[in-house]
Amino acid sequence: MDSQYDQCDTADWLRGHQDKSRRRLTPQKIHEKLEKLHLVDNQVEEHDATRSSATRSVENTIAWLKQHKEQKAKSSGFIESLLHWFKDEPEDQGPQLPLDWAQEKLKVSWTERSYAILNAPFYVDMMHARRIILSGALLDVIPEIGADFKIWIDEFFEQLCLAHVVKDNLLQEKARVANKAIRVVTQYDTLQTLYENSLLLDVKTVEYGEKLLECFNEVEATLRDESAAVSEANPLVMSALLENEAFSALFSTMETNEPTGPYVAKLVAWMKNALPREDFDAFMALFPPETKQRLAGKWMQAYAEHLHRVEPFSIEYHCAIVYSRSRAEVLAPISDPSQP
Repeated sequence: MDSQYDQCDTADWLRGHQDKSRRRLTPQKIHEKLEKLHLVDNQVEEHDATRSSATRSVENTIAWLKQHKEQKAKSSGFIESLLHWFKDEPEDQGPQLPLDWAQEKLKVSWTERSYAILNAPFYVDMMHARRIILSGALLDVIPEIGADFKIWIDEFFEQLCLAHVVKDNLLQEKARVANKAIRVVTQYDTLQTLYENSLLLDVKTVEYGEKLLECFNEVEATLRDESAAVSEANPLVMSALLENEAFSALFSTMETNEPTGPYVAKLVAWMKNALPREDFDAFMALFPPETKQRLAGKWMQAYAEHLHRVEPFSIEYHCAIVYSRSRAEVLAPISDPSQP
């Protein structure tokens, strides 16, 4: 809307739009107008006895806002959240996760759960990448495999960006259900600098591995700070019930053209390995059938290609848990000395 409208005098506008005929109404005319209004009310009730005019007005306004959301995203979002209060019919919220979903496995409270889930796949990726770097496998890698590893790192950071988009979408869902917004600002400047510096280095050098380790330390610190900030803000705005509703809606309303699909596939793959079967099944039940089909197809294929890039780096450990300052390696089973 043009600024000239913002500066208009509301009082003058209201005076200019007064019904000047009101003062000249006689009792007879008032009676006639009331009769007409009564007739109109009856016609409206007969036309639509099951839905209120308030709800129809809200739906029409939301439809209009969606058409104008690209140009006026901030104001349209505010108005749309405000209209929530005018609805007098219950909404179908779609499938919902159990209130305690995944909390026992993750050992987190409801204030931490959403971001803990969304960040979890990146900690696993960083663990594998640190293992590869610290094993020295990059130092004598053939060019093709080294190039694939660098592409894998690029895709890791792309997925980090996609996860940020998903988190923004989650914040919008939280604002919708709570009618209060949490604004999250996360600083990625240091991480961006470290990542750009790593691009200049040869994958077969010690310096490249060290720079990547710095990157991962910064990613870890950034994600933990972000999670902590949101966790502390959540009780001021949300409840466990509302948080669960927002997180469920984030995926139950996901469409097939969602640009964050490759990250969602990564998230689902992590859940399949990390969560109990009942929790995984409950999460998969959120997706609409068409979106689930896209997830099993194009999105999962993109994630599979991502995984294939690091397959040559398998190490002779059954398991390796690697953090920024410590690692634990589970070696192949040792033979029992008491047995021949």
